[in-house]
Amino acid sequence: MNMNMQSLVVERVIAALSKVHEKHAECSYAVLNDVALVVYGLVKPLEEVRLIIDESCAEEVVQALLSEFDVEAYLAETTSRLKAQGLAAISTRFYPLLVVELASTSLDRELVKNSIEVHVEGSKLKVPKLEYLIAKLASMKLYPYLEYALALLVAWILRLDVDSLVSLLRSTGVDIDVIINRLKLVCSLLGAFDRFSREAELLKSLITRMRAGQVL
Repeated sequence: MNMNMQSLVVERVIAALSKVHEKHAECSYAVLNDVALVVYGLVKPLEEVRLIIDESCAEEVVQALLSEFDVEAYLAETTSRLKAQGLAAISTRFYPLLVVELASTSLDRELVKNSIEVHVEGSKLKVPKLEYLIAKLASMKLYPYLEYALALLVAWILRLDVDSLVSLLRSTGVDIDVIINRLKLVCSLLGAFDRFSREAELLKSLITRMRAGQVL
């Protein structure tokens, strides 16, 4: 896929969100998955642009997106599907896919409420705080999202709010043992390199906290 086409889709999504924010400054949203991963330095092919939005401004966001991609005729169908299923795909006539998801769980609502603003090529965009993004990806319990969550965790272990992360992971109902086993493997690999000794120590501490079942 032409990278210019991928960039065009992202730019038009940002333009639509900017218009919504101008009229509804209180509207809470965050960009998830592929775009958020790139913002945090995990570069991968852009296969999906996924937004998670507060239910209170769902119609405004959907309408702005459909208008930006000249597919307003699908407004009723898209909003109906979003309300019924909690998510809906929006036709951009291009790739990557554009998906809108309603904030439906306590984690989702806290994620959008605490989203942070970043600048992408001169435009403003909201993404989840790192701890929330890791927990959200892990909660999806599907390949490759757990792998993405673990990659971010390891890459940012020196700067993570570990107490917050442990609490968020436990709130998702994710299988903590699976995460612990993956992290133990990473620790054994990092242990072979002196330069990563600090990261290995922090990961071991995180494993201990997760095993304890409480935030220390």
